[in-house]
This record gives sequence, C-alpha cells and structure tokens, in this order.
Amino acid sequence: MFVPFSVRMRREGMVLQQPLGYSFSGPQWVPEKKIDMQKVDKVIAVMTRFVGFWSANRSKVPAWIKQDLSVRQARADRLYEFHTSNRIPAGEVSWYDLNEEYEAIRSVEDAFMAAEWEAERVAAEIIRREAMMRAEAHAAHQASLVAAAQARKDAENQRLLGLSDHAFRQICAEKLRICRGRGQDEALLQRWIGKMWDERARRAVAAAPQIMLHNRQRTASVRVPRVVASGHFSALDGSDSE
Repeated sequence: MFVPFSVRMRREGMVLQQPLGYSFSGPQWVPEKKIDMQKVDKVIAVMTRFVGFWSANRSKVPAWIKQDLSVRQARADRLYEFHTSNRIPAGEVSWYDLNEEYEAIRSVEDAFMAAEWEAERVAAEIIRREAMMRAEAHAAHQASLVAAAQARKDAENQRLLGLSDHAFRQICAEKLRICRGRGQDEALLQRWIGKMWDERARRAVAAAPQIMLHNRQRTASVRVPRVVASGHFSALDGSDSE
C-alpha cells in the first residue's frame, strides 16, 4: 500500500522516458525495450568476419575498385582545394563591403534594364506614329481619289445636261442596253436617269422667260352684314327724329 509509484511501474517493466527538449507533457512511463542479445552477437560476428576477410585480402582487391577509390579521393582533394582557395580570409572583406558591391552591381543592372525598356518604349512609339502617319496618308490619298472620281462624275453629268433631249435619250438607251447585256441590276441606272431628267426639267424652267399675267379685274370688296339689335325698330335708323 505504501510502495512508491515509480517502484511499482518498474516492477511492471516500465521505464521513465525523459522528453527531448522543451515539452508540455513532461516525462512519461513507457514499456521498456528489451534488447535481443542473440541478434547483437550475430551482427558483431558477421562484421568481425568481414573485417578479417578485408584485412587478409587487401592485396587482392580488383584494380577497378582501387581506381574508383583513387578517383574519388582526387575529386575530394580538388573540391577541398577549390573551397580553401576561394575562401575569404578573415579580416580582409566584410559582409558590408560585399553587400555594397552587390547593391552597386544591382543598381547598374537596374539602370541598364530601365534604359533598355525606355529604348523599347521609344521604338514602339515611333512605330505607332509611323503607322498613324501611313494610315493618315492612305486616308488622304483615298479621299483625293474619291474627290477626283466625284469631280469627273460631276463633269460628265454637266456635259450630259448640256446635250439635247434626243442625244440624252440615245445615251440613256445605250447605257440601259449595256447594263442589261451584262446582266446587272438596272435600278440604280434608272434612278440616275430619273434624277438627270429632273435636273434637265428644273434648268429648262429656270431658263424659260417669266410670263406676266395681266388681269384687269378687281376683287370684290367684302360686304359686312349689318347687325340689328333685338327690340329696335330699324325703319327709323338714319333719321334725325327720335
């Protein structure tokens, strides 16, 4: 009844396991791990035989194994020499100097990249403006071509308006014949012919002399009916007697 808890736990085959580092749980009682000494003895015997065999037959090691070992050792020596030769001696260069050098190199690289970006932006702006100028020149050229075509069309219309009716009818008939022969829609041509005849008629009316109509008749004057007041004797109107 008065046996300590730790004694009872050890009798049951438990051991107190201390935590590694800082822990909230604290030490815990865990089952004791029993070591199988037979397995340990077997592993030790195998390793002992291996070491004895290697010591006795070192001269019988194949050449390729020796060469591989020598190559690995030479490579390790070269790596060690490289690291020792490139190691910064203590007291010569500080981390501050290295940081300043890195910042200077970084600033130069940033300035170079900024200059490249600015050059690319300027080149793109030049290309954009050249494209706009080419587009404006093309639009102006197209506008001039349209204006020239419209001027030729207006001149041709003026020439046709100056012809006689008989000549204009012949030209219209010829245009209709060509249009029908090509199988084209003649609705636009009919509309143009109608507009031309309207313009010819308007010019003919404008060029005709003004006709003055001489009408000697006068318009009749409007008679205003007399309004007779109710309850008044109209026979006495206009007399001086009351």
